[in-house]
Amino acid sequence: MKYEILLFDADNTILDFDKAEEQALGRAFAECGLHFDDNVLQVYRKNNLRQWQLFEQGKLTKNKVIINRFAETFKELGLTVKFDKASELYEEYLHIGFFVVNHAKDVLQKLQNECRLYLVTNGVKTIQDSRMKGSG
Repeated sequence: MKYEILLFDADNTILDFDKAEEQALGRAFAECGLHFDDNVLQVYRKNNLRQWQLFEQGKLTKNKVIINRFAETFKELGLTVKFDKASELYEEYLHIGFFVVNHAKDVLQKLQNECRLYLVTNGVKTIQDSRMKGSG
């Protein structure tokens, strides 16, 4: 059976979001003078995932996801400093997370003449646009 259309999720299918996320979060925390390690990353990822699940259930807007994921992470880590700057820096650094999943370009090139290819995402448009452009 030949497919006419294939949909690819941008994150962790074409672009290595996990790598971009870890780098952006680490840089944001460092710039804010905050400790960053695997525990911080895991706490953030857990809270981020939970917020996106609430978004998918229609219980939150994207703007609330962006705010709540840091608010919950800072609360859980016992950080009393404001999270606004870390969140802002994270978004800034995520814009330049141009990491492509191994072999993704090869697969897309092989398929480009076979069917129509579309990239889909539930991520923040400005970030995804920047990452796609920067990744080539």
